[in-house]
Amino acid sequence: MARNCCIIMPCILVFLVLLVIGLSLGSDVIVATGSFPPSILISNIKTDDTVINFTTVYSMVNRPSGIVYDEISSTIYWKDSERLTIERYFIENGTHDVFLTPSAISKRGIAIDVSDRKLYWVEDDASIYSINLDRTGRTFITSSDCGCTFDYLQVDSTNRYIYWINHSATNMVSRGNLDADGDIADTIAILYSSISLSGLSISNNGQLQNRKFWIY
Repeated sequence: MARNCCIIMPCILVFLVLLVIGLSLGSDVIVATGSFPPSILISNIKTDDTVINFTTVYSMVNRPSGIVYDEISSTIYWKDSERLTIERYFIENGTHDVFLTPSAISKRGIAIDVSDRKLYWVEDDASIYSINLDRTGRTFITSSDCGCTFDYLQVDSTNRYIYWINHSATNMVSRGNLDADGDIADTIAILYSSISLSGLSISNNGQLQNRKFWIY
């Protein structure tokens, strides 16, 4: 049991009576979505912790999935796949609002570029959009022309790339140049993996790496 639940050394054991289905790390906190009961959770996190004690900060959700944290404004963003919304919660003043209502959303296709103040998401399963965190500048990024579905967005703000997994071929990661002249589709590179992929994350310097935290 301990070997399966180990997250970092020393082991961090997540003891929850709910199913956590999404995680995102901030500079000193970890935020998560819970499904039983549906909720938005937060906890302080230190490298020498042995237990994560989540606190529910918002529970008026239906089916939360995909979550990111903006440490600059202390704001949590998540998708509600039943309401078809992207919502946010301001930790400092305890307020909540619907940030965006896309036409349709994938479960986990959401990413944040904190330095550039943009949010990215997958809409209609195979289109990627971005918007400024002040709700201006909604922009189409790219879409699938092969029947693929996109998910697990990650933004490399340092090198100006966006990565995602193609669910029609789960050993395939796509990468597009956010500073492309013209259609980003012209810059997309396909990166192949020797194993099937079910999640994706990148390090702060933009190099793909294994995360220190995961859900088992």
